[in-house]
Amino acid sequence: MTGNIPQVAATVFLGSILTLDRMAFGQFCLSRPFFAASLLGWVLGCPSEGVFIGIIYELLFLRSIPAGSFIPLHPLHGSLIAVLLLASGSAGNTGWSAVPPALFFSLPAVWVDRSFEVFWRRSNERSLLKATALVRMGNVRFARGVHVGSIFKASLFSAGALLLSGIVLTALSRFTTGQFPSAAAYLSVAGLAPFFIGLAGVMPGRKFGFGRIGFISGLLLGALAGSGILF
Repeated sequence: MTGNIPQVAATVFLGSILTLDRMAFGQFCLSRPFFAASLLGWVLGCPSEGVFIGIIYELLFLRSIPAGSFIPLHPLHGSLIAVLLLASGSAGNTGWSAVPPALFFSLPAVWVDRSFEVFWRRSNERSLLKATALVRMGNVRFARGVHVGSIFKASLFSAGALLLSGIVLTALSRFTTGQFPSAAAYLSVAGLAPFFIGLAGVMPGRKFGFGRIGFISGLLLGALAGSGILF
């Protein structure tokens, strides 16, 4: 893990800055995985793989959008962690052969990110009430300070989520690919394609029907494809 510290630090720093673009400041689409993963891939020395990972995450979570009070799954952290796993060699190898395992083991980062975002939103609600009270009292200057503090907290929460995901998933990926080399067969392109197709079926939020059936079918087809039974 010691040798990966600079790569983890670069991932956490870049991700904590780009996260602000999606919910706290800007919204210039810099937090989209195509841009973010490509940029981190260039920083960590795997630019073409970073672009590919960004495209996969864009397609996989394209329909995960905010609607009302719903907090969607955002692909930013997952794409960044995938690039980290690939660049650090935690996915078994480096280069294109490591892309499928890196994609697979990076997926939990998406759910970790949303959990941290829920905490940040709750904290931001309290900040909003405080800022509103300050404005009513005429303390606009202090209200601006509360707003800046909220932006800082968003970056801090994002950094925490990325750091947790980076440490845990790097260790998990390295352990799995090292102790169970046969897992690479399942995590082949042939095995991952049906898995991602099934996973995409449940991304819009459908808990029943074709979405769940597609997800389970994707798991089964992926296992068969990875074992060589189908292909």
